[in-house]
Amino acid sequence: MTFNKNLLDKMPKKCGVYIMKDFSNRVLYVGKAKNLKN
Repeated sequence: MTFNKNLLDKMPKKCGVYIMKDFSNRVLYVGKAKNLKN
């Protein structure tokens, strides 16, 4: 999935965990945020 403005608009303004993956769907990074929209 490519990051785009529509995806950002759908993200909640809440804390959460996010995962970044490469094109082979391998996990590159796992992070946490107090506000997923920022």
